[in-house]
Amino acid sequence: ITGSLLNAGPTLAFASPTGELDLLGFASASNGVSGSAGEAIYNWVRPGFSFDIGLQLQSASYATIFQPPSYDCYLSNLTAAFGVPIGSRYISLSATHAYDRDLGEENGFGASTTFPIGQRMTLDVTYQRTQLERGGNRTDIFTSVNFPIGAYAYGGVTADASTAGGSMT
Repeated sequence: ITGSLLNAGPTLAFASPTGELDLLGFASASNGVSGSAGEAIYNWVRPGFSFDIGLQLQSASYATIFQPPSYDCYLSNLTAAFGVPIGSRYISLSATHAYDRDLGEENGFGASTTFPIGQRMTLDVTYQRTQLERGGNRTDIFTSVNFPIGAYAYGGVTADASTAGGSMT
């Protein structure tokens, strides 16, 4: 709850020997406008690789603390990723297909890795390149330094950079 925004919903997780399925649902209300969102994520992790696939759906007026109902938002987002350990790092490649309310269809690919910093901290770096249906491209770089807080919790400091333009060749 923030100002005139309410966003809440349940999360269910099902674990099995073949992976984990997470189901999330949310409802929002902001300045008299209501919205909803749902997400299904499947994670399959083995010692030498991991595979993730996720589908996110949301209404055109769904709102969060970072996304008022008037902002463009995805109506659907399908992402698949495959990761492998390489030395002390973990490398993951991903592909995304989304449909945004205002921008229309977008397709993207990305790569991410984690660098250990000392014994308990990590630096996560993600690169994402997106081709927009209505012209143009977007490049995003996300970074995060993660650190322990006590015995069972972690915190993080993040920084994001985004640029539009160029070609996706």
